[in-house]
Amino acid sequence: MNSKQRIKLKYFSVAFLIAIVAFVSVIGWALWLVAWSFKHVGEELERRQQTLALTAEFSRLTDLQARLVRAYTATGDTRFLTYYYDLAEYRNGKTAAPAPDPAHYWEEVIAGLRAHVPSAEISGKSFPLRMRDAGFSREELTVLDQALAIGDQLQKTEQIAFAATQGLYDPEKAEFVSDGQPNIDFAVKVVYGSDYAQLQARLTSEVSRLAKLADARTGLRVQESTDRLWNAIVKNGGQESACGWCKDKWGLSWQITPRALTAAFTDPDRAAAKRAFDAMMQMGKIDIAKIEAARRG
Repeated sequence: MNSKQRIKLKYFSVAFLIAIVAFVSVIGWALWLVAWSFKHVGEELERRQQTLALTAEFSRLTDLQARLVRAYTATGDTRFLTYYYDLAEYRNGKTAAPAPDPAHYWEEVIAGLRAHVPSAEISGKSFPLRMRDAGFSREELTVLDQALAIGDQLQKTEQIAFAATQGLYDPEKAEFVSDGQPNIDFAVKVVYGSDYAQLQARLTSEVSRLAKLADARTGLRVQESTDRLWNAIVKNGGQESACGWCKDKWGLSWQITPRALTAAFTDPDRAAAKRAFDAMMQMGKIDIAKIEAARRG
């Protein structure tokens, strides 16, 4: 082998090595992009679940407090009054959660299915703090503030009803007293009257609006993360297929299946599950909003 051939072989070896390194780098970068996108989808899904769980808990506890108010004024059973104030302490962050699922805990306590054991921890987090920590938007926090303001108005009305049951409120003078007569009929009329019902309706509306805003925001972020994962595969030499399936540039098949799709398919309401399945059959990349809309009917 002469010197020219050796030089050519040397250049070829170097070029081949560079090509191999470049090829491996491209593969590594593509795999990293897919892995990062997949991780991001998981994180957004986790945040969405936490957010929706928080709004659902707030809604359920709001309903439970109204039930406790009416249960106490109608029966005079002081355990309902105790539950009302303890639940309020938890909502306001004065005490820690009494159980992993506080709303379910209070449901069982009110129904007499379990004994009420106040939390030993005296420090907790209020809903505004918990929602800020969870990344609720400014608009959502504004709606929460509006709901809490209505809640304050309700609480003032409830205090009048509670005082009336104990002879500590005079309806004729419309003021709190220290030596009046218990007036159960008045208390019942207060918490079943139109003014109280209107405040409850306004509170329910704000809580519902908060839940819808949070659902829309987190749903959008999950969809954006899912789109990034899809694009990391399809737009880097891959190919789109049907029903969430796609192929990467090396011919490996992937199915991008959001948890919302799995949840829809396993819905106990088989008609809802079928609507979601039928919607999926019309899709390439999965559209979470359309799947959830189909599930709701």
